[in-house]
Amino acid sequence: MEDKGDNNVDRWSYYYEYLKSKKIGKARAQYPDLDDIIVAKIESEEIAKAVDVRDQLPVICSTPKVLSKFVNNSVNFEKAYDSAVSAGGDNTTLNQIKRFRELITRADTEEGLLESEVRIQKNAVYELRKISDRL
Repeated sequence: MEDKGDNNVDRWSYYYEYLKSKKIGKARAQYPDLDDIIVAKIESEEIAKAVDVRDQLPVICSTPKVLSKFVNNSVNFEKAYDSAVSAGGDNTTLNQIKRFRELITRADTEEGLLESEVRIQKNAVYELRKISDRL
């Protein structure tokens, strides 16, 4: 807050929400200019409430294409949030499926299964077949 020249104590909660979110943290690492963009949007009141930072910005950050457009100033905060929701950024079930796909496709997951006991491998194959049958 102070580093970016915003000394308004009334906006402390905006920055608290901004800094505590893991999803926002990942986006900050990917887009170094995100801090400046968010400060500007808070100061201009485009981001009206701290709750918007807490609830809406992580949804934007979890949708890569929308985040890119937001950072490049192609869409405003409200439109970015609406687009992220339309893309499923706030859908818990979809996000769980994405995390499962990421887990199952990681090289260390395969290595871990191959190094496991035969009984564990058979159980894993059984579980994956059940998933496949359901799909």
